[in-house]
Amino acid sequence: MRAATSRSTFLLGRICGLLYASDARTARTKRRRAQPCPAQVRPMKPAVAQFSLALRLVHWLMVVLLITMLFMVIVMVSVAETRTWRIGLHRRLAS
Repeated sequence: MRAATSRSTFLLGRICGLLYASDARTARTKRRRAQPCPAQVRPMKPAVAQFSLALRLVHWLMVVLLITMLFMVIVMVSVAETRTWRIGLHRRLAS
């Protein structure tokens, strides 16, 4: 029984030691962050206020294409009479 008690005391001491070490690291980090940046460290670049025209055009082209594809799927599924036409269209678009 005594061995189990000393083992649990040892484990509890180790866990408390880890918690105290973690608290000390947090305090060091807070002190480090409060200090001004050294002169040799370059500041971060400012955030981009606006994307380029080419990227915006590609973005909106993709939006239009996705909405068009969704519309095509809805039409193709809802109209059952045109199955052969849909298969032909699919073959033409897929090749």
